[in-house]
Amino acid sequence: MWAPFALTNASPGATVLFEDNVVEIEHVLADATDLWVRPVDLPAVNGFELKPEGACFEDICVPVQQNQDSSIFIRRAGQAWFSVTELADRLRQPYVVDYASGTWSFGAIPASRQYFTQQGIAPDFSLQDMQGNAVSLSDFKGKKIMLLTWASWQNVFAELEQQDFIIIAAAQDVEGIKAAAPWYTAANATFVALADPTHRVSALYNLVNVPSAVWIDETGQVRRIDEGAYATVHKMGDFEFGRADYAPMVADWVVRGEDSVHVAQSIEFEAQKESPDAARAVPAFRLGVYFKQQGDEARADTYWQMAQTLNPDSWNYHRQDWSYTPEEAGANWQKKVQMNLNVRAFDSAGGVGGTWWYNRYPGARVDAPSSPFYAYTFSQELVDSWEWRETQTPQASVLAYLENFAEQFDLNKDIQFETWVTDARYNESEQRWTITTDTGETASAQFLICAVGALFVANKPDYPGIDDFAGECYHTGRWPHETVSFAGKRVGVIGTGSSGIQSIPEIAKAAEHVTVFQRTPQYSLPARNRALSEEELARSREDWEDLRKSMFHRGGWPHKTIRRNASDYTPQQRHEIYEQLWDEGGINLAINSFSTVLTDKDLNDEVSEFVRGKIREIVQDPATAEKLMPDYYFGTKRLILDNGYFETYNRDNVSLVDLRQDPIESFTASSVKTTEGEHPIDMLVLATGFDAVTGSMLNLNPKGRGGVSLKEKWAERFETYLGATIAGFPNLFMIHGPGSPGVLYTMPLGGERTADWIAESIRHLRDNDLGAIEATEEAAVNWDKEINAAADQTLYPKTDSWYVGANIPGKPRQFLAHLRGSQYFERLAEVAQDGYVGFDFEASK
Repeated sequence: MWAPFALTNASPGATVLFEDNVVEIEHVLADATDLWVRPVDLPAVNGFELKPEGACFEDICVPVQQNQDSSIFIRRAGQAWFSVTELADRLRQPYVVDYASGTWSFGAIPASRQYFTQQGIAPDFSLQDMQGNAVSLSDFKGKKIMLLTWASWQNVFAELEQQDFIIIAAAQDVEGIKAAAPWYTAANATFVALADPTHRVSALYNLVNVPSAVWIDETGQVRRIDEGAYATVHKMGDFEFGRADYAPMVADWVVRGEDSVHVAQSIEFEAQKESPDAARAVPAFRLGVYFKQQGDEARADTYWQMAQTLNPDSWNYHRQDWSYTPEEAGANWQKKVQMNLNVRAFDSAGGVGGTWWYNRYPGARVDAPSSPFYAYTFSQELVDSWEWRETQTPQASVLAYLENFAEQFDLNKDIQFETWVTDARYNESEQRWTITTDTGETASAQFLICAVGALFVANKPDYPGIDDFAGECYHTGRWPHETVSFAGKRVGVIGTGSSGIQSIPEIAKAAEHVTVFQRTPQYSLPARNRALSEEELARSREDWEDLRKSMFHRGGWPHKTIRRNASDYTPQQRHEIYEQLWDEGGINLAINSFSTVLTDKDLNDEVSEFVRGKIREIVQDPATAEKLMPDYYFGTKRLILDNGYFETYNRDNVSLVDLRQDPIESFTASSVKTTEGEHPIDMLVLATGFDAVTGSMLNLNPKGRGGVSLKEKWAERFETYLGATIAGFPNLFMIHGPGSPGVLYTMPLGGERTADWIAESIRHLRDNDLGAIEATEEAAVNWDKEINAAADQTLYPKTDSWYVGANIPGKPRQFLAHLRGSQYFERLAEVAQDGYVGFDFEASK
């Protein structure tokens, strides 16, 4: 017996799983390692009855000599007991037991499949439809049947349903009707739509992937079995599934029957017999489904792992056993489908969206020209179905897009919302991660993927008495979902980074007065936000594949940038170029002016002074304008786009406090005290940013090899390999981690491409029977040197910014981003192509 959980004495009762039935047996023989039941309970367990000729079910009969064969029939204290497990052994029926809970799971009886494996007669089954009604295959005898595992053929069925033809779809999803119903509803299914949470159809017909199809004729004879039975060619990124001529093949068979050239002339039905191990995988998987339904995730995962080990060729089993813990699950959906891996996500938010779920402050937008390129790129269908409206997408639109994405690709069933992961530990002997949540729940998986967000851990400044403030207080990164009213209120805003610059103009429109407490003046460029035309959207959809390829090679941006040499122009000519790019708006001044603007100090000084001149032109009060003058190198902090930020200081209800000259001394219940005065406020808005890039990972603080925590590992330096892995933390991957391009690349595309690489790494392990992948210390050290060598060629490290951790007191200083986004992803591909240089592997244990 395979008993991953501890063997205990048999309980007074037992739970028996057979086919889709769950039977509670009140009395079993105590102190036994086999399952003994009273003969009267035998029919409820597996349908067999004791008769004079033996234990019989339909035309199957196993001889039993009662009172003479103690291996199967005994009496104790006057009570007769029958061994269900001995009967199973004689029938060659596989079974798996979880002794700790007294749960026995039995697979199919081989004799019940002999008409299929010997003669090709389709085995019958009964499953529930979406209304909970039992539907059997035999209900449709006399019709041609295409039996499908988890696919929609509605359009084809609509054309053929008058031909005495029926499609029966059996959704292979452990969530049953709950998971299947939305898909069938979306397909407007009029064919027979069934839920198959225990994978009975796959077990009966020995199907190992979805979608698969079985053609069954009017007499119940199987005429063809196919894997990859898509109604049309199904595209996903660079991958294609299915074939364009498959639906016409089905139609030809429906019309011509036996005369169709597509009917298989001979089928190796003997090949549909399962090996003993593959047969045992069926009850192991069934046991996992049972524990999943009981809410015991860890035990379910154990038996799904067993099923995979017993039958590694079944991708239907692999689909159930891949868990990860991202805050944003979206981009990984692509690989979930491509690899048929089970995904389990934990998210502290109440819905999908990640940063766009939390950052709902007034004026929140993508802080770069975005639409329609701030999006996932792998699906043309997705591109065609979404209507972007503005060039600089507002928060509500991005969130709506992500919610639609999750619904369109049925992600929500894999995500557990409002759940914090409080602990994550790697078990070296099992090569698995175990996480614990704030609800006390645990889950285990081979791989832990951390998409926890580069800008998530809100930074609250430690000003004296800030907690004494009694008015409303909101952080832009944790903005309430309820409407916040500024009307008639004196609002203080601390911080003038991206969120401050976006929110201050909007707050000022409604508040009685806004006092801006500026910590660092910023270079902000006019967004020039505008509506997208229908022609622009249509053109982008038509050219999407070319634009996508361009995004891959141009740092996440699809359009070619202008690379000028500054020395080829006079100062006057350069100034004219700056004026033109300022009028165009967006980030053009940074990317389309001159190629050395971020490496040449003198050129950068020239561009910086140009922007300062623009601020002086816009802000009417000279004293206020001087307070707004940034003095760091242009472009070396996060580029900010605004919609009237500097113009806001021309309003009578807005005042500016420069904290460099007039620092905050303390807070009272109703005011902010600075060196030069006291500022009464009713509301405080903290636009004070985040513990960027590393904060979320340190908040999770996983424990790797030897129990070493990430806080210990990163105490002095944030070393990673490829920005996606950490030495000493096997099977852990990061998206947008330190050492990756992160915010210096288009974030959705960066997440998508990183997820692709992670998925291929997992595929490499599984294809080569490897249990663990881990970056070497040497590779991590060299990667850190490479990141900083690239940064040192620029002006970035010369500025105190969150790119180097300067906004968090005590945080180790190092440059946290890879500056060459396109080259970064080329490097990921090269590492994989070269056999994953820089990684150590362990064989599966």
